Amino acid sequence: MKRRLALAILLLVLIAAILERGQLLAWGTALRLSFGQTGGNTPLLASGTIETETIDLSSQAGGRIIRLNVTEGDQVAAGDLIAELDTALVDAQIAQASATISQTQAQLALLKAGPPPASIEVARAGITQAQAASAAAYTAWQDAKALLTAPDSLDVQIINAQTTVQVAQEQVAAAHALATAADEEQALWGRIVAQLEKGYDIPSPQPGGGTVHVKAPAAQLSDAYLQWNLASQKAWQAHAQVDIATATLATARQTLSDLQAQKVTPQSQQAQANAAEWAYRAAEAAVDVARANLDVLLAGAQAEQIQSAQALVEQAEASLKALQVRRSQAQVRAPQAGTIIETILHRGEVAGPGSPIARLGDLSKVTLTVYLPESQLALVHLGQSAQVMVDSYPGRLFPGRVVEIADEAQFTPQNVQTREQRATTVYAVKISIANAGGDLKPGMPADA
Repeated sequence: MKRRLALAILLLVLIAAILERGQLLAWGTALRLSFGQTGGNTPLLASGTIETETIDLSSQAGGRIIRLNVTEGDQVAAGDLIAELDTALVDAQIAQASATISQTQAQLALLKAGPPPASIEVARAGITQAQAASAAAYTAWQDAKALLTAPDSLDVQIINAQTTVQVAQEQVAAAHALATAADEEQALWGRIVAQLEKGYDIPSPQPGGGTVHVKAPAAQLSDAYLQWNLASQKAWQAHAQVDIATATLATARQTLSDLQAQKVTPQSQQAQANAAEWAYRAAEAAVDVARANLDVLLAGAQAEQIQSAQALVEQAEASLKALQVRRSQAQVRAPQAGTIIETILHRGEVAGPGSPIARLGDLSKVTLTVYLPESQLALVHLGQSAQVMVDSYPGRLFPGRVVEIADEAQFTPQNVQTREQRATTVYAVKISIANAGGDLKPGMPADA
């Protein structure tokens, strides 16, 4: 009977242990945590997972990764280059911005320096030219008005134009005659040159007769070439005079035709007078514009123009600085010392702005978050020591200390009505663990 009672008690103890072990594993992941004695002889056990604070290493600019200098597990110091992105586009933009700065600075310097003396002289020459054009336009206007008030003068102009046409016709005829004579002279010297180049066949003075070929003297041939070239030039000039005389005759005939048309239709004289007046008014306006241009040059740039140019320079400089910042963001550096926990992207892949390229963690300080039911929460307090064990290092204890206890329960049902439901409510407890050697790794299951 006693033997059966002992077996029953042992069976109950084993069942209770199994149930307790199942509850602990529901709180964590195969990890046992010992908070030391809880007022009795039984230590408080809990479970969780090793964690550490991590930093996502990324670039605000984004781009294609052309260099990745780390792999998982590498130790890095603060400032170490982790990755480098392609900068071809931003480099081109920086060059363009630098050129814009040079251009705007040059414009600002010109405004501050004022117009060069050469520009002032050109402006003054423009006034003189405009005044000359105005004077000529005024003369043409007055001549047109004279034709309206003195019709007889038109007859005189027609007679003069007829005379000019006759003279031009004679000049054309004379030019043609000169051109013909020049052509004949050129042809003559051409034949002479050809004969001299060919040489002469003369009877032989030797008995038996026959002929002897004799070359022309070199000096004679050279002089013939010279005269032929001069004759060619004269012929070209004579034909050029024909073209000039012909053009002069055409102009004289057009002038005569216009004058005769004016006599037949007097209304055209009024139209010409009006057109001459408009041309004179336009020439006077051109004089005013030229004078205004000179006044602007002598006055120099206004304060508003200089301020606007200065603003353009500052805007270009700000754009360059922004591009240089983007250029620096192409280099992803470690903000602090630590261990590369994970490489997320690889060389050749495109990283978006803010997308993590690698993950950095400080393994010298790790934490363990465990979950305790409400019934055991009163047994834990801040600063309480703890002993942590992991499966990777059997029998080794890692000292820790409670640094945070949650104020609110987790995994709590919406309506907690019964004592049994309240008993399943759990609270997070965070424990800080010294890890100077880096033996504990994030995600490692542990017992404590």
